[in-house]
Amino acid sequence: MTSRPELSVSFHNFWPGFDPKRFFLTRELMRRFDIRFDLFGRDLQFFSVFGKELVPAKGRERALRVWFSGEAAEPSRMIYDLHFGSLPESLLGRRWVRCPVWSSSVDWWDATSPYSPEKLLGDRRFEQRDKFCNFIYSNRTSFRTEFFDMLGRRRRVDSCGRVLNNIGAPCADKFETVSAYQFTIAFENALSPGYVTEKLIDPLAARSIPIYWGASEGRSDFNPEAFIFARDFETFDDLADHVVRLSESREEMERIVTAPVFRDNRFPDQFATSHYVDLIVEALSAPQTTIERHLLNDTLIADQPGYARKGKRLERFGKRVRKRLARLSGLGSR
Repeated sequence: MTSRPELSVSFHNFWPGFDPKRFFLTRELMRRFDIRFDLFGRDLQFFSVFGKELVPAKGRERALRVWFSGEAAEPSRMIYDLHFGSLPESLLGRRWVRCPVWSSSVDWWDATSPYSPEKLLGDRRFEQRDKFCNFIYSNRTSFRTEFFDMLGRRRRVDSCGRVLNNIGAPCADKFETVSAYQFTIAFENALSPGYVTEKLIDPLAARSIPIYWGASEGRSDFNPEAFIFARDFETFDDLADHVVRLSESREEMERIVTAPVFRDNRFPDQFATSHYVDLIVEALSAPQTTIERHLLNDTLIADQPGYARKGKRLERFGKRVRKRLARLSGLGSR
C-alpha cells in the first residue's frame, strides 16, 4: 500500500466551535494526504475572518496561505496565495476562486446524506404537507422579519428559530423541521454579488419550496425552476400573495418541487470540493517565486496596530524564560 504524503496544516481566525477535521476542504485533503494539524502549518495555512491572528513569514520559504470566508467579506491585513470567497470575480485573477457558501454543505463522503450529490441529483418526489411555511433564523434582520410578518397575516408561518419564535422553543434539527413544511422563507443576511449560502440548498434538499431572497447567482448556481426568486416581485405584498396562490395549486407546487435542483440535473463541476482541493494541490506544487510578495506580507503584518508591541513582549518573555532555565540548569549541575 502506497503511503500518502504528509501535509502540515493549520487554521487561523475561524468561527467559534470550528472543527478543522469536519471542514469540507480538510475532508477532501485527508483523502490525498496524511494531515498533521499544527499550531502553525509548515505546508498549508487556512485563514478566515473571525479573528485577528497574524502569522508572519519566516525566511524565504513559507506555507501556502489560503483565505476562506463564508461571509460576504473580503480579505484584509495579509496577502494570500489563494482566495475562496463569494464574489464572482476579482482583480486577483486566478488567485481568486468563487466558492459560494452552499458548496461547503454538499456531502461528498456519505451517499446516504440528503446533501450528497446522489440525493440532490436523484428523483424528486412531491408530497402534500400539512404545514405551510417555516422561518428559522437567529439574526434579527429587518427585511426578512418584515416578510415573515406580512406572509403570516395571510397564513400562519411557524418561526422555529430564536428570532420571533412562536412554536415554544427553537427546533433541534433544522433539516428535519424544514422537511415538514411546504415552503421555507430563505432570505440571505445580505445582498452581495455571488453570496449564496446554505439558506437555499437546505430547503431544496428537504423538498420544501424556497422563497429565496439573495444574489442573482442563486439562479445560475441552481435551477431557477426549483424555487421562488423573491426579487422577481416588485413588493413583499406581491410576493406574499404569489406564495399563497401557489399553495392553493397542487399542480404548481408539484412542478416546482420535482424540478431538478441543478440546471440539466448536473452538478456544476466548478463548485465541487475536489475542484477546490485540486487548485490547492496545484499551488502547493508550484515553486515559491514571488519573494517580493512574501516580504510585503511581513511589512503589512508589522504595520498592524499592536503587533509590534505584542512581538516585543513575547521576545522579552522568551528571554526571561531562557535565563531562568539557564539558572536552573546551573543549580542542577552543582
